Amino acid sequence: MPKFLNTPATYFSLPISLHSGKKEGGIRPIAVGCFYRRLASKVACRQATKLLGSELRPIQLGVGVSGGCEAAVHATRQFISASQNQPNNPHLLIKLDLINAFNSVRRDVIFESIIRRSPFIARLVALAYGRPSLLIAGDHSISSCNGVQQGDPLGPLLFALAIDPVARSVSSVFNAWYLDDATIGGTLESVLDDLRTLIPALHAIGLDINPRKSEIFNISYDTHRFSVPHCSIESLLPNIHGTSPGNLKILGSPIFHSGVVSTLSEKTSNLASMSCNLGIIDSHSALFLLRNCFAIPKLLFTLRSAPCFANPESLSRFDHALRTCLESICNAPFDDLGWEQAILPISHGGIGARSATDLSLPAFLSSTHATSTLVQEILQPFSESESVAAKSRWLGLSLELPQNPHAQVEWDRILCDQKLNNLKPKLNQHRLACLLAASQPYSGAWLTAIPMGSIGTLLDDDCLRIGISLRLGLNVCREHRCRCGSTVDPFGLHPLSCQRSSGRFPRHTALNDIVKRTLETAGLPSQLEPVGLAREDGKRPDGLTTFPFENGKSLIWDATCTDTFSAGNILTSASEPGSAANLAETLKIKKYSALSHRHIFAPIAVETSGVLGPRTKKFLIKLGDLFAFYQMPFEVRACKFDFCGCDLKFVLENLIFAVDI
Repeated sequence: MPKFLNTPATYFSLPISLHSGKKEGGIRPIAVGCFYRRLASKVACRQATKLLGSELRPIQLGVGVSGGCEAAVHATRQFISASQNQPNNPHLLIKLDLINAFNSVRRDVIFESIIRRSPFIARLVALAYGRPSLLIAGDHSISSCNGVQQGDPLGPLLFALAIDPVARSVSSVFNAWYLDDATIGGTLESVLDDLRTLIPALHAIGLDINPRKSEIFNISYDTHRFSVPHCSIESLLPNIHGTSPGNLKILGSPIFHSGVVSTLSEKTSNLASMSCNLGIIDSHSALFLLRNCFAIPKLLFTLRSAPCFANPESLSRFDHALRTCLESICNAPFDDLGWEQAILPISHGGIGARSATDLSLPAFLSSTHATSTLVQEILQPFSESESVAAKSRWLGLSLELPQNPHAQVEWDRILCDQKLNNLKPKLNQHRLACLLAASQPYSGAWLTAIPMGSIGTLLDDDCLRIGISLRLGLNVCREHRCRCGSTVDPFGLHPLSCQRSSGRFPRHTALNDIVKRTLETAGLPSQLEPVGLAREDGKRPDGLTTFPFENGKSLIWDATCTDTFSAGNILTSASEPGSAANLAETLKIKKYSALSHRHIFAPIAVETSGVLGPRTKKFLIKLGDLFAFYQMPFEVRACKFDFCGCDLKFVLENLIFAVDI
């Protein structure tokens, strides 16, 4: 065994922010281990959880259980709802918090449980935890012989196995654990018996309950008489406090309506605050972070685990905050029709900034269906369907049920298809052409690119504003006169096809540059405007590969860009998206038919809206496959990079057209 692999991980102490969701601040040690050890741990953990996940469920939901976190929330809500209907058999709920659990569990207990239940990873565990770990806190270091390392891929599995016998000793009717967060529900007598068992059992493995962070909730006891059960619990857990329905949360998700309202209000406030911070950075990065990190991603767990759809006013306030934030980032005011299109997925013609109102039903319904079997295992006699109200509302919208109700994307697709169809009749010819073009495959690929200046995928603020405005049919500028004498409308469409615009040649060059560089990366050197291939009129194709491309023939290509919104194309573009590019390809094939018997000819036609012609799309996919085969054999996104690059080039060139008037 190499010496560097036999080195235990080093802990680094990181301060915990009060805004991180923790009730108190403090210091959290995070393990930073050897790369190879972490890689081996990930492989071992993946195999072990496949075998142990079924053994841990339905008590321990934090390891090897798909949807365990959401299932715990759904099960708790259903348990409370069912218990409230049994006044003759009152129940209560208790949430237990363990003091510094991951860093305190005894390692001998971990080793014993691993040898007994997962011996094939015992040597790896001994390598990682057989010697004391080093905790670095500033200039000081502490040697630690207890606990699992937070940051170790094996950490959650080891902790779950160590605590599993204790968790299974609970006899109350409701018993759900998510790693070190325990939720126990039942009668007062059963909960007291469980606490008398749990407290010494947890202490024996190095863990203790923190009463100050634990909570007790009255489900169905008489409110005026609940002081007696509360005092009984407090005799075992001094200073434990009761919680109200509005404050009851399981794993961060609200249980009751009042809690949902307050949680959505908090999320809305956080989004508004984040909007101010995003204004500090460039617009493209801000849009990317908002869409992928700070807006819906921060809210999605709440949407999936709580019936937020029943609070349309709170959801509307969140959407309004999102709209305000997007207008600030993009420097473009959204009218109502533009906003309806903007909140659609990129594949449906939007910009991917999803609406909380639109996602609330698909998210909740998919979660309840995906976790229904697990929830039934947890609840046992209390099992009942939680999604009845949500499904009734869905059917009330005249929407069909998806074939795979476990997948949120299936519910979302059906809803987005309906919204897209409802939006089309509201649009004029220009905006309908924008919507249809934006909903074509790959026309919005530039929106998915990671904004990085070092690789040329970062758009400047004006470029992003114009790209978003052209995609959604928003105003780009004030009406004025072009240098050619024509009037430029507020949508900025005339410069895209103006013969006196200097952007035509850079756009054509950009297309050829993408094709040439991709071919050369794939091992096929090529030359632009090759000599000796001129037609009778003296015109030459844009490029030729030096070596054979297919069937012993070299590839020749010729690129063109046609305007989606020109007077000659707007009618067909509003009824048949991509028709302009398709016609341009047909004309190119006819133009170079005399050369096609000796060469493989590829027409490349792209519209100003980013829509690709059908033959262009196939050709770029083939280029992406060649690129992946020679340079990135294990990168399944290699073809996507080509489309992102092509789209970004067109957004940049559209900026040149828009400002060069």
